[in-house]
Amino acid sequence: MRLLFSTLILLCLSACQSFTVETVQNNNELRTDGNSWSALYLHYKAMNVTELEQAITELQSAPVSKESTIRQVLIYLVPHSPVKNVHMGRTLLRRWLSAHPEEASGEWQLLLDTLTETTRLSERLQRNTETHKSLLQQLEQGKIQLQQQIEQLKSIEQHINDRDNRNNGK
Repeated sequence: MRLLFSTLILLCLSACQSFTVETVQNNNELRTDGNSWSALYLHYKAMNVTELEQAITELQSAPVSKESTIRQVLIYLVPHSPVKNVHMGRTLLRRWLSAHPEEASGEWQLLLDTLTETTRLSERLQRNTETHKSLLQQLEQGKIQLQQQIEQLKSIEQHINDRDNRNNGK
């Protein structure tokens, strides 16, 4: 039983090693094992904002390559990234897939399709938000006009009451 448990742990560890992020800098070029993109995303997701800013700075100074482009895409997608921008991530990924059609695997297409849909929904949400703001402004203006009318009616009512009181007093 103990041997079986140890064997299972070793198998899990060896499987996990294929998903570890290994970055090597040679001649200022970033290289990442193609099987570890999801692990790299999780690595970026675990970083704090300061670490992400440092990673962004390093990528901006690195030569443009497949790895640096995909790394930028992944950083653009991290929810707490200081440069979170789904639209820019989608644009970079689309450019990369156009330049490297041989790399266009199902996973990258899935990511591109997801980013396209996310961008579409974000734009729709923005349009709806603008529409709702406009409607809210119209409602506020209507409310102000109604309050003014109410004040005018109260003034008229008070004027009528004052006149009736003067006439009844004669």
